[in-house]
Amino acid sequence: MANPIITSNIDKVKKDIKSWKQKASNSFHRDLGLAVIDERVKLQKKVNSRIDRPTKFTQKAVNSYNRIRSSGKTSYHSVFIMKNQEKYLKYYFEGGNNIEKFVPVTDDRTNQFGNIPQLRNGKKIGKYVTTKSKTGKILLLDPSVKADMKNKKKLGKRLVAVLKKTDRSNIMGSWKDNEKTMKKNIQKKMKKHFMGKINFV
Repeated sequence: MANPIITSNIDKVKKDIKSWKQKASNSFHRDLGLAVIDERVKLQKKVNSRIDRPTKFTQKAVNSYNRIRSSGKTSYHSVFIMKNQEKYLKYYFEGGNNIEKFVPVTDDRTNQFGNIPQLRNGKKIGKYVTTKSKTGKILLLDPSVKADMKNKKKLGKRLVAVLKKTDRSNIMGSWKDNEKTMKKNIQKKMKKHFMGKINFV
């Protein structure tokens, strides 16, 4: 597994922290909201470290929600996976059958979402062609790049991806277990607020 650059969408996190500090009516609500944001950051880092070659899209998958009622007495908080990212990340929490898909050989073969342009659900479509290597691997090639098989430099530019089995086991642990850990951490941070009450739903 490649060593990813760990990021937690720092600018967005800083903005949310600043916004919540301005909204929170007292130290209890302020600290609760900050604890929730901290758990969001931790979960995102976990996603980044356990998934092979996480794209920028994946590195912005975890978000949090903080809202306080106009009375200032009650606040609502949650940590969640963004809707678009949840469509494929759910398998890393829930588990699923391994699938075969074309895996790009380098990052410059993909778009901003980490997908190979003109591929649908990881299957061949559009301008690409496939061939089998001497070792039996299925290769995805861009025929618009002309190269002799002996010219390794040009062949490298022509090679787009290799068909591989993708592990879809629950490497993240179940969402229930992750949620339990987050709640435990939040409760621990909020111990100093004896007057505050947290209702987890």
